[in-house]
Order: sequence, then C-alpha cells, then structure tokens
Amino acid sequence: MKQRFAFLYAITLLALVAQQSLIAANTDEEQKLIAVLQSGASLAEKDAACARLKFIGTARCVPALSTLLGDEQLSHSARYALEPMPMSEAGQALVDALLKTKGMTQVGLINSLGVRGETRAVPELTKLRQNPDNVVASAAATALGKSAALTRSRLWKELSKAPLAPSTLQ
Repeated sequence: MKQRFAFLYAITLLALVAQQSLIAANTDEEQKLIAVLQSGASLAEKDAACARLKFIGTARCVPALSTLLGDEQLSHSARYALEPMPMSEAGQALVDALLKTKGMTQVGLINSLGVRGETRAVPELTKLRQNPDNVVASAAATALGKSAALTRSRLWKELSKAPLAPSTLQ
C-alpha cells in the first residue's frame, strides 16, 4: 500500500511540475505573440498570432487584440481569439469596439457578442436594431436572441423599448 501511495504521490508531483513548466512556457509564448501584434509584422504573422492566442491567451493579451478589432483585415482574427476567452476583459473589448466600427466589421463584432451571450452589449445591440443598414439591424436582433443570459421576458422588454427601423420591416 505504501508503494502505491508513493507512486501516486510521485506521479502527482511530476504532473504539477509539468503543468508549471507549461504555464511558464505559455506565458513566454504569449508575450512573444503580443509583440508580434504590436509590431509591423505582416498580416499573415498577425493572423497566426491571433490564432495561437485563442488557445493560450490570457487577460494580458486582450489589449493587443482589441487594437485589431477596428482593422478590416484583422478584425476577424482578433475576434476569433477573443470570442472563446472566458475572462470578462475579452467581452468588454468586443463591446467597446462595437460602436467604433461600421459595416461588416461591426456585423462581425455583433455576431461575436451574440455567440458570447454578452449581456453588457444589450443596450448597444438594442440601439443597433434600428440601424438603417438591414444587415447590421438583423445581426443585432439575432445577437439579442442568442444571448443565453437573457430571459424571454427581459428580451421582449428590451425589444419593445426600441421598435425596428422602417427599412427592416420590408
């Protein structure tokens, strides 16, 4: 029995050491990827950095990713990284960029907020339902509907505050 306990203890220690090594390696890698995003690197290099940050990114990389949200060529890559991140900073970055963008870049942000079920975006999304651009208005309505955190009654209450723009009723 003592041998079994000693074996399990040794395996647990090895796992903890390995985990700490991976965390340290990921921190170093994250810093290098942030440096790529903040540099004059090519679009392909920045895209690859965003793709990797999706898996290892922490709150430290959110400011670097958020600067790309308004860039028509890199917004999708930044959203790809931020959308699945569980920390609130990632959701706030998407909300902050929402009203600073237009067109398809804004639609992409709206979609990401819908996927995240980001309740902080409800007031902005409600306003965007009235957008004269049918694509933006439709995306905003869809994102509001996807928000898992909203109950049906709350959703109807929010929607009744701001009727659809006439152009979306066609």
